[in-house]
Amino acid sequence: MCTGLVHLRFFLAGFVLVGLLAACGSDVLPTATASPETDSEALIALYNATDGPNWHNNENWLSDAPIGEWYGVTIREGRVSQLDIMLNGLSGEIPAELGNLASLKSLYLDGNNLTGEIPAELGNLSSLEWLNLGRNEFTGEIPAELGNLASLKSLNLGTSNLTGEIPAELGNLANLETLGLNFNRLNGAIPSELGNLANLKWLFLDGNELSGEIPSALGDLANLETLSLARNDLNGTIPPELGNLANLQELFLYSNELSGEIPPELGNIPKLGMLALGDNELSGEIPPELGDLVNLLDLSLSYNDLSGEIPPELGDLVNLWVLELNHNDLSGEVPPELGDLAKLKVLDLSNNDLIGEIPHKEDPIRP
Repeated sequence: MCTGLVHLRFFLAGFVLVGLLAACGSDVLPTATASPETDSEALIALYNATDGPNWHNNENWLSDAPIGEWYGVTIREGRVSQLDIMLNGLSGEIPAELGNLASLKSLYLDGNNLTGEIPAELGNLSSLEWLNLGRNEFTGEIPAELGNLASLKSLNLGTSNLTGEIPAELGNLANLETLGLNFNRLNGAIPSELGNLANLKWLFLDGNELSGEIPSALGDLANLETLSLARNDLNGTIPPELGNLANLQELFLYSNELSGEIPPELGNIPKLGMLALGDNELSGEIPPELGDLVNLLDLSLSYNDLSGEIPPELGDLVNLWVLELNHNDLSGEVPPELGDLAKLKVLDLSNNDLIGEIPHKEDPIRP
């Protein structure tokens, strides 16, 4: 095994040396960075640091085979371009040497047993487009240096036991389309700088310990399709600027400490299919403007302090499957227009002060 490794290193180093001599002359020496030699050393460091002999699949690793034939390694133009060893039983810490894979575009280490801190050196991977480290057992905070990854399109660190605050530097990731930091132990406020992520489509911050108000700057995310901030300790009011999110399809704000009224501006989101605001401290009346959300499938406003009557405009939600208004202070008669909701499967109006009859439907609904 060791003989093969020495042979491999010699071959790769020789390849770089010959290429540089031909291009620049005999007085130029290869640098220690950006070389196939550095790539092989980074992979070897990963193998040794994460208990490589006990991986589920370690085919060809540390063998005489070219590194492009090592399990999970993809080579393009002589350099490592992808490293995909997710769900492979890695344990231990990610070595700093991975930050030397200068041509790496995709790094998938999710679903392993990795511990320790995420190395700040990953912020050196200037070509990286996909970074998935989710479902691990890291300690420590998200490195601010990840904000240097200018080419990054997807960052997934979900379900990884991370603590500390969300670095404001992540707002520098101008090409980012997916940001998944959900189900960690992150605290502090949501940085308003995330509103700079003009290409973002999916933002998952749910299942943390985030506090403070929802930044109104999130209303600038014109391409956003999913906004999930549920299961945190967020307070204050729902920013009316969220009504500017013309491409939003899912809005999950449930299980927080949000107060104030539901902004009628939420009725301006034409593509919205899921609106979940339950288990907060919202008050005031249900805005009749929500009846304009013709694509809405699920409306959950349960477990709040909403008052007044149910607006008959909710009967215009022709595609609605689920309507949950239970555990509020709603009063008055149940509007007969709810009987027009032909696709409704679940209707829960319990624990209010409503009177009248539940509109009759063929499908069973809950009173």
